[in-house]
Amino acid sequence: MTPPVIEFFPGPPKTERRYYTVDGVEVPSVTQILDCLHKPALVWWGMTTGVDGVLTLVERGVPLDTRENVVAALTAEKLTVNHVRDKAGTRGAGVHQALEDYMRSGKIPTLADYPEAERGYVRALAAFLFDHHPEPLAIEHTVGSITHGYAGRYDLRCRIGERVGLLDAK
Repeated sequence: MTPPVIEFFPGPPKTERRYYTVDGVEVPSVTQILDCLHKPALVWWGMTTGVDGVLTLVERGVPLDTRENVVAALTAEKLTVNHVRDKAGTRGAGVHQALEDYMRSGKIPTLADYPEAERGYVRALAAFLFDHHPEPLAIEHTVGSITHGYAGRYDLRCRIGERVGLLDAK
């Protein structure tokens, strides 16, 4: 039996139109499938992020007399949930790249190569790599199933000691 042909179509930048096909049939990504899960911690995170943003505006002396002014100020100061999420995504991409670079080269990441905001995360990754010595088996591997109707890509399949598993850097 021949393996399926899995293709990823990233779409134009800054759009939601990204998709996979398996043997020419469009299928949802693992991320799309998981989006349907109830994630109560995200609601709490969103609420506390909004509160933190408003407290920052208060500290800066920004007038908060109407809802519209609060929203406009949060947006202007890049303190909205979307701004905070996107900043975390950028930070996560740096740590993800550090993991991928290590898996391809075997070189522990150097903190000076990363922005200050990412160094704590890279330090934690480096400690994990130093302590556990994961042996890469597959990096950034695309998988999918027409039978089960999905496709996606995992960050790393590796061996740590006698165990084999998937790692996903976030």
